[in-house]
Amino acid sequence: RALKFSQTKVGTIVFSYEIDIGGVRRFLVSTKETFWSKYKEDRDKNCYEVIKAGTCKLYMDLEFCFSENKSKNGQFMTTKLIERINVFILNVCGVDSQFKDVLILDSTTEQKFSVHLIFKKVCFSDNVAIKSFLTFFESKLSIEDQNLFSISHKGKLSTFWDSKVYTRHRNFRLFLSTKYQKPTPLVVAGYDKSVEALPQTSASDIQFATFESSLVQNVKEECTVIE
Repeated sequence: RALKFSQTKVGTIVFSYEIDIGGVRRFLVSTKETFWSKYKEDRDKNCYEVIKAGTCKLYMDLEFCFSENKSKNGQFMTTKLIERINVFILNVCGVDSQFKDVLILDSTTEQKFSVHLIFKKVCFSDNVAIKSFLTFFESKLSIEDQNLFSISHKGKLSTFWDSKVYTRHRNFRLFLSTKYQKPTPLVVAGYDKSVEALPQTSASDIQFATFESSLVQNVKEECTVIE
């Protein structure tokens, strides 16, 4: 019902928030400005953006367990992945995306490396198209890069980006939110350069601008849609 209602309200986004263990959620339709005015004051933040059918930024969920991947350096892998994707997008699609145009949000714990990437200048017609693009990108990687970006997950080899996050109505965790009853929020990574590139106004304005940038379906004119 929230998704249908949002279609009648221009400029709104569907948000969800966890209210119990097991992923039990409620939904809210709001503008980003109205939502932020309350969200920024909430002590407990367990909220998500619901990704509807339609244009969205390139986003990625990177993760691996340290116990299974003791030789892996998540920050190095993330930096190299951004570089490789930006070069690939420029060469194949003609879209200029720089490292500073990618928001890096981190919720890494002692047990698990966990990062979200949002490419602010790169968009696709929907998130299913993102999955197809990443499959094509992966097929063009060198053997060296395939090894760099591979991880062990439950005893099997996999890429360290999660390909399961490109489904309709996917809930994607918000900047500053934790999973329900978990202690680690998504915050700007220490090696992120996108926030430094924002107009340096007040701290509250920068936080809102970061939140705005993190919304996958908050697509601005600077974002080029790749067909």
